[in-house]
Amino acid sequence: MLSLCICQALILLVISPGELLIYEEGSLHLREEVFTFVQNYSAIGLFVLSCLLAFVVNVTFYLVVGKINAVTYQITSQGKGILVIITGILFFGDSLPLQQFIGCLITTIGLILFFYETLVRSIPKNTKND
Repeated sequence: MLSLCICQALILLVISPGELLIYEEGSLHLREEVFTFVQNYSAIGLFVLSCLLAFVVNVTFYLVVGKINAVTYQITSQGKGILVIITGILFFGDSLPLQQFIGCLITTIGLILFFYETLVRSIPKNTKND
């Protein structure tokens, strides 16, 4: 387990260096905020909660994909993303640029069409052989 954590930390350091590293005066060093962050019980609690929720999401993924098609799961995940964006707009007053709005609109139309087709195909047709 420890080797997995170390591997994930190294991948994070390689993939998102802009979050942790700063290039100044010809040298690369860690951001000062990394060392000066004051840990308190609420921060630790939120971190643990985030880890637990991520674990639940991963377990749920394997349980759900076993029951449904992987494409359906992926499309449902896109719908979840749209709901997160709408929640951010409604509750936190986030703004949505026109390009992102158009992307959300196209995604929503695609979701509706996919689930409509899925429902239409799942309804048995009445066929009469004369």
